[in-house]
Amino acid sequence: ERAISEWDSNETVFFLANNALSLFPENIQERVKKFPLVYIAAGQMAFIIQDSPVLSNLDYVENFRASRIISFSDSDINFQRQLGIHGQVKGFVPVAMRTANGYRLSKNRYFGYVGRIDFHTKGCERLIDIAAEFKRLGMSSLRIFTTNGKNSPDLPRFLAMIKEHGLEGQFVIEYNCEDKEVIFDQLRFLILPSRKESFGNVVVEALSFGVPVLAASYAPGPAELVDHGQSGLLLDDLSGDAVVQALCRLSDADLERMSAAAFERHKHFSIESHLDFLEEVAKEVLSRFDGQNRLPILPRLKVLDKLYAVQKTQKGKASV
Repeated sequence: ERAISEWDSNETVFFLANNALSLFPENIQERVKKFPLVYIAAGQMAFIIQDSPVLSNLDYVENFRASRIISFSDSDINFQRQLGIHGQVKGFVPVAMRTANGYRLSKNRYFGYVGRIDFHTKGCERLIDIAAEFKRLGMSSLRIFTTNGKNSPDLPRFLAMIKEHGLEGQFVIEYNCEDKEVIFDQLRFLILPSRKESFGNVVVEALSFGVPVLAASYAPGPAELVDHGQSGLLLDDLSGDAVVQALCRLSDADLERMSAAAFERHKHFSIESHLDFLEEVAKEVLSRFDGQNRLPILPRLKVLDKLYAVQKTQKGKASV
């Protein structure tokens, strides 16, 4: 609060990711809203509509405004615009640049998944079907790099499913490994079964190590980060049979070619480029800011009009 009181709205821009502002006390929120705001839409709009309770809060929906919105994919921007949200610019999440591609078929031997165990968004239950197909064909085990903390809500169920299907030998699970070299130096291909992914930090990390990525063609972030047939594979069907067939069609030459393309692709996402991008957005916002943020960042859904009416009535009674 002391820091904010010393800042000038003519030279200070707040970048806010998703609904982080709502976690602060109201007095801080009101102070922040007096500055030009750039809302980082790191959450996919389809996910917010389907899964987030935030749209049920009329005050939040109507009063949270920004001067610019950063989104991470063209498909998500198009969807937002259909809902009456505009003022977007396409951004990205940076990754550390690597000077050389260390991908080698002699050491990058395993197919694997990196991320939390979350069935609803990450589609991790699909890995069971994939591992079963690996087993049927006598292929190697899947490497899983995840966390056993609260960020993996479906880990107990996932472990139970492995046991139920007799696949204990088809998974090697390593918990809480933060050394990316340890992770990606083992992987021949990253399998990302996510149904919803606004960007896909792990995709860019894999590309930076020259590891090709297999993902769903309808997950907005991966679908735009991965060039199908070049730096990885994009599939409509992520069943075990479809995934394994696609992987088995690849020759060693295909894998090496894809690795080279993946490594080249990561060069578009440098930290320096990211900071330049943020600075340009900030300059543009400051040049136009007249003391008010005007762009809505969340849609008001007609299906919730009855709920909104109740909220207005309750608010009116409370003020009386």
